[in-house]
Amino acid sequence: MKNNLDLIKIDSGRLGVINFNNMIPVKENNYELFDLNSKPTTTAELNRQNLLKSQLLLLNKNI
Repeated sequence: MKNNLDLIKIDSGRLGVINFNNMIPVKENNYELFDLNSKPTTTAELNRQNLLKSQLLLLNKNI
């Protein structure tokens, strides 16, 4: 997969891929907010939080 108008690799794909063609509007009752500032209680939560923070940082740099 190469980066193009509707697909972006985050950190060359190491942190994931965003496919804009698959983005659809979602009603508020169909998602859950995730607080990146909360203290994780498990290793899995810590890993997920670190991944999401890394993704967010790179996406915000490349708006």
